[in-house]
Amino acid sequence: MKKFVKSILALTLVLAITFAFAGCKIVILEGKWTATEMTIEAYVYADESQEKVVMETKVDLVNAGAKFVVEVKEDGKGHVVFSLPEDTGFVPVENNLDKDITWSEKDGNITINFGDETLELENNNTGKLVFQQTEESPDKMTKTVVKMTFTRSK
Repeated sequence: MKKFVKSILALTLVLAITFAFAGCKIVILEGKWTATEMTIEAYVYADESQEKVVMETKVDLVNAGAKFVVEVKEDGKGHVVFSLPEDTGFVPVENNLDKDITWSEKDGNITINFGDETLELENNNTGKLVFQQTEESPDKMTKTVVKMTFTRSK
């Protein structure tokens, strides 16, 4: 019995050292994740070459008072809450969202489905989940970049 316990401890130690040297960080997806960074960048260009920026706008939604919390439960379900104070004057974003979600995981990344919307969060092995989306107009005269970083809530 002692030999069995020693073998298990040795195997555990080898795995721990292997993960430490490989730089792996196992991220448990289940739990509450809060957006600690949320920015929207908008660019207007002089022409379709996108070489000359005519107008550039960057909005930090966290500093504007926005809150975005995603709760991921073990059973593939969860809940999402987003709120943005109405007095911010930022029109393109729905001010309040409070919905149940379903989610799935592939290769450590998480896909969140709430109604007609889908949010793909990348697990970059830093203990954070990251979302980034870039949209360009068909004429390439405007571009919008949305970035969000979620960290585990305490």
